Amino acid sequence: MKGLKTYFTYLQRNKLFTLVNVAGLGISLMFVLLIANMVVRQLTVGSDIKDIEHIYVLSNEEYSASNYLVGERLANRYPEMADWCAVNAEACNSGSYAVIENRKTSLEIYCVKDNFLRFFGYSLLSGNPEQALVDAHSIVLTESAARKLFGDEPAEGKMLRLSADKKEMYTVTGIIKDFDNSVIPDEVEAIVPFDYVDFVNWGSSMRNPDMNNMGGTTILVRFPQGVNPDQKAADMLSFLKTFSWGYQHELFREAFWMPLKDVCFSEIISLQLRQYNPVKVWIFLVAGILILLMAVFNYVSMCVAQVSYRAKEMATRRLLGSSARSIFWRLLGESALFTTGAFLLALLLAKAVEPTACDLLQTRLDIWGDLNAITLLIYLIGIVLLSLLAGVVPAVLLSHYHPLDVVKGTFRRKTKAVYLRALMWYRADSP
Repeated sequence: MKGLKTYFTYLQRNKLFTLVNVAGLGISLMFVLLIANMVVRQLTVGSDIKDIEHIYVLSNEEYSASNYLVGERLANRYPEMADWCAVNAEACNSGSYAVIENRKTSLEIYCVKDNFLRFFGYSLLSGNPEQALVDAHSIVLTESAARKLFGDEPAEGKMLRLSADKKEMYTVTGIIKDFDNSVIPDEVEAIVPFDYVDFVNWGSSMRNPDMNNMGGTTILVRFPQGVNPDQKAADMLSFLKTFSWGYQHELFREAFWMPLKDVCFSEIISLQLRQYNPVKVWIFLVAGILILLMAVFNYVSMCVAQVSYRAKEMATRRLLGSSARSIFWRLLGESALFTTGAFLLALLLAKAVEPTACDLLQTRLDIWGDLNAITLLIYLIGIVLLSLLAGVVPAVLLSHYHPLDVVKGTFRRKTKAVYLRALMWYRADSP
């Protein structure tokens, strides 16, 4: 720290320069961190699911959805479909609620086949995942939903009533972590057996042989390794035409299996699973890179403009015996210190505006929650690279001029000339 005393003195004497650079670089990095968090989370969606690369979704040209009974019939016809699951989100965002002691509390409900937890590889914070959804009147709550309904009391074993089923009581059989960055929508708060669909939309019920709703349920299959899901696509299409009114009336002309990972970024609609717009993801990625490059250019240009003010200090160090190499590394160290400070400021600002960013981007962000060893390593590498990009030009300028140039005043004139030529070149090449 003693060796940096002159640097801190320089920053203190040039308060406006320091403020503009710290604020400019910090705010720019804040946007970069928020965009990076959003892009990484969306590109890694579904990382919480076991063997996601082997899971496929029954799709047609319009929807990645069908009817529960379609999945049942296909599973009976094709042995490779033995491990299948069904999910229905029609009770989500529909005003559903739970009733406890005459107190109504909103609750986003997700209806699933009884093997849901095993199929997706989800564990429970409490409860037995093998038995949690076996009973038709069981319910698994997310951690936040359990806290919302029962406060700090243990929720497992408690009973409640659900808005669509006025007669039966439902028993809490398990608690699961909140869904976050999953193919399951983040807003899901409760998981119930598929039987509950009877009260939500009879057209999607597994007890309705007419299969009135052919787009309310997603059919997922985990195919064995080495099996080509679409090998029997033609036969499957012909089979669907024998009983599915959507194909009989030619509302749908295609039937195929889409990888679950692809469904998340597909233009084909899936109302039961989390989907993102790939174009939007790439637009934000490019925007983040451009913001970063502009921030670095702005920082470098201002540092170059201020080079002459530190020239006498560096000339004195050279005359007292410091080598050009030591001056170079000293300036890079100062750049690293400045960049680290701006990055820490950006991290704090990003966390502060995170709720607003979530509302604007219509997605969940979690700057602190996504911190891990890999993330910290990437941040460290980013700080090092940013320090080199921002500090190398001023370091080269100050370390390679002869001390006598500074004394004669030629250094300042040459520096300004180089800086002006660089600015003119940048303006000429800008659109």
